Amino acid sequence: MDQSNSSINPNIETFPDSVPLTEENQSPGSKEFDRVMTEVTKGKRYAEKTVVGRVVGRDKVVIEESDFYKLASLHCSWKDLSTWYGVAETTLRDNFRELYYKAREDTKIKLRAKMMESAMKGDRVMMIWLSKNWLRFADAPQTIYQTEVLPWSDEDVNPKELPADE
Repeated sequence: MDQSNSSINPNIETFPDSVPLTEENQSPGSKEFDRVMTEVTKGKRYAEKTVVGRVVGRDKVVIEESDFYKLASLHCSWKDLSTWYGVAETTLRDNFRELYYKAREDTKIKLRAKMMESAMKGDRVMMIWLSKNWLRFADAPQTIYQTEVLPWSDEDVNPKELPADE
């Protein structure tokens, strides 16, 4: 049975589509809602925009590639992006894998360039860090040489230690 019919339920207001909503035919609850919304949104402007991007997921979410790139370049995890867009992680991985890894690599390249620039300007901490990590320098050098003296003559070599000729 249709409960929206005003003859069955007299508490439901019905308005024909041809009648515009005015102060006289607006319900008290609707008036209160409009008042609260006007107060909450005071000074804020709202508009619609058309988004151009990839359509993904069951809910057909449109994701702008430039926005995704910006978030991925900040090294957001797949889980972070999934939560932000409301799309499953696997769906994002399937649709944005190449863009995700490109954004992350671009950030790494920019970071390396800034590190090198900082070191070349004389930042001692950066120069030390780069020399330790890129050039494999160490605070305490490790000796890789043997400390045992090698024999210089045949007399110093014990014949029992020599391998047998075959």
